[in-house]
Amino acid sequence: MSKIPHGWRMELTDCIASYMKARFQEEVFSGPCTLPDILIPFLVLCEADRISSVISQAYRCPINVGKNQGGKTCNAEAAERYMEVTEPSILVTDSNTIRIWYLPDTLSPKRRANIWNRLHLLREPLWESIKASPQAWRTDKSYFRDDAELKGAINLSPAWFQQGRGPQNGFPEASQLLKSRTENTSTREWVNQMSDTNALLSAILHVIHP
Repeated sequence: MSKIPHGWRMELTDCIASYMKARFQEEVFSGPCTLPDILIPFLVLCEADRISSVISQAYRCPINVGKNQGGKTCNAEAAERYMEVTEPSILVTDSNTIRIWYLPDTLSPKRRANIWNRLHLLREPLWESIKASPQAWRTDKSYFRDDAELKGAINLSPAWFQQGRGPQNGFPEASQLLKSRTENTSTREWVNQMSDTNALLSAILHVIHP
């Protein structure tokens, strides 16, 4: 990754991603022993080790799905009999190209529960999206169940680059929902509480889809 100012939350993402990639190299390819950066909190480090173990297990369990001339993946044997995949695995073609990573239970049960428990922080901005654009295809009330606890759609990315061009100052720009200091405080709280989890998810992509 490019140089990140010290103290940014993205600095933690960079540290976790580098550590998990090194752990993957160590476990799968007998790479050098790696030590975690001191910036990584202990609980996040434990989660990163768990995730690295699941990714390594998946890489060691390739399932060949073949490839036909039309470019679509297929497997004649699998077409004749159903095959259930229950363990971490990768689906590869005859040329050993990875098509799919299957990583069940990668995040710990506690972290998965925390993700669901924090969704209530997005209830207000989701409802505001319906009131602001009731006829838009993403926020039409008729598309949501009447008894649903969360309804609506929000365009939320903690930091993004403008499409088609980079920002003038070279840094990401905050999402609209995060710019105001007087509104949508629950949205900023959700981003803050999810920062460790988002860092872990970004680190997973850094390893399996660089």
